Amino acid sequence: MMIKNKRAAIVWSLFGVVITAVVGASVGASHIPAIEIIKAMWNVFSGSVDPEDASTHLILFDIRLPRLVLAFIAGAALAPVGAAMQALFRNPMADPYVMGVSSGASVGAAIAIVTGITASFGISLSAFTGAMVAISIIYLFGFNSRRFDQRTLLLTGIAMSMMFASVVSLLIAMNRNNVEGIIFWTMGGFNAASWQQVVSTGIPVSVGLLLLMIWSGRLNVLSMGNDTAYSLGIAVKLTTFLVLLVSALMIAFVVSASGVIGFVGLIIPHVSRLLLGPDNRWLVPFSALAGGWFVMMCDTLARTIAIPVELPVGCVTACIGAPYFIWMLLRKNQNT
Repeated sequence: MMIKNKRAAIVWSLFGVVITAVVGASVGASHIPAIEIIKAMWNVFSGSVDPEDASTHLILFDIRLPRLVLAFIAGAALAPVGAAMQALFRNPMADPYVMGVSSGASVGAAIAIVTGITASFGISLSAFTGAMVAISIIYLFGFNSRRFDQRTLLLTGIAMSMMFASVVSLLIAMNRNNVEGIIFWTMGGFNAASWQQVVSTGIPVSVGLLLLMIWSGRLNVLSMGNDTAYSLGIAVKLTTFLVLLVSALMIAFVVSASGVIGFVGLIIPHVSRLLLGPDNRWLVPFSALAGGWFVMMCDTLARTIAIPVELPVGCVTACIGAPYFIWMLLRKNQNT
């Protein structure tokens, strides 16, 4: 079912994000009614915080809202990056997780933890380096000629994911003191979210998303094939390199803040494409909103479905994304 009014779809997706944010801020071990949330927000903006509402203010503004905003930022990065990769590789199964980019960033972050780097910028830089290693391997295997081999690319990404997972397991085995910190990066979560992380992650993700939106027209041309892109005057290799570079940067900052969250970049662009069509000029911004909504919803489920136990958000996205990925493979085999 394709939506004809794409602007209305964007507006409704924004409305869905707001509703999900209110619900996410309300539910939890300590329930906060929606009217109390609105009251607390009004008090903050008016500068008149009631001392009797101190506990509500603490839970809302120091714990839940930073977590919700960071979850939205993560989804708003992962989904459009997945859409960009699917356009570049002309493969609906390409995404940062399946292609090994997220795993590469996770290895970089894990190495930073093991070597004693605790600063957010240092972990982000290490995660970016790991993501670039994965991107470089993809580039070498997938774009070493004008002929594009999707099967080789997909198998390369899966092999890299397995290799990076083995490296993380090795780091865990060799560094027992950092097991908890490393496992965090492999499972994903927002339990340590703060406004500082929101700012340090949100700024580069916003810049990267803006660039992907600017390049969305070129992504449309690249999705039609390298030969067509060359004939229309597109600098294929340069554009591909820039898109992959920006994608790696966005993924690195997300991984450094939340760890690896799988399948968001796979299922959200695919569903968005079914709703809005293949035009990346609409697909990229809609995927950002839908991805942010999806991760917020999954994080809310992760922390409320088994109170007082909090599940890693990566487990929730995997439970939804893995069956969807299998369905995509089966559907593709039936069509071929």
